[in-house]
Amino acid sequence: MNKVLSVVIVVAVVGATGALGYAVAIPEVGERFTEFYILGPSGKAEHYPEELRAGEEGRLIVGIVNHGQEWASYKMEVWIDGEKAKLRIEGEDSDSWKFALERGKKWEGEIGFVSQKAGKKQKAEFVLYKEGEPYFEDPPYFWVDIEDG
Repeated sequence: MNKVLSVVIVVAVVGATGALGYAVAIPEVGERFTEFYILGPSGKAEHYPEELRAGEEGRLIVGIVNHGQEWASYKMEVWIDGEKAKLRIEGEDSDSWKFALERGKKWEGEIGFVSQKAGKKQKAEFVLYKEGEPYFEDPPYFWVDIEDG
């Protein structure tokens, strides 16, 4: 009886040690997502450009954080009232910005956008694509009035 009990205890200790080793070696995978935000020029979620002239550059801070488990490729566009706006990011002008982020990495920087289309209360949407697909069903946005230049 003592031998059987000893064998059971040894097997239980070996099993518990193996389970503990597995839990330490292979941690549980958390949520995988991309964080994407727009901030006003002061670095807060306020004071977005409310009034611009056609052709005038609006300035914002954009942040993207890859909380996924691998590198990801992204593309960002700004649409104002259904038309693609011109972007200025890191000194380059384009109608979209393509970049990649390593897992756990963050990019935050000031961007400029320009629309030529005048109109009141236009929706300025910041559309992020991940691996070629739109990432958000409802992208972040704000309202802006654009006067004739």
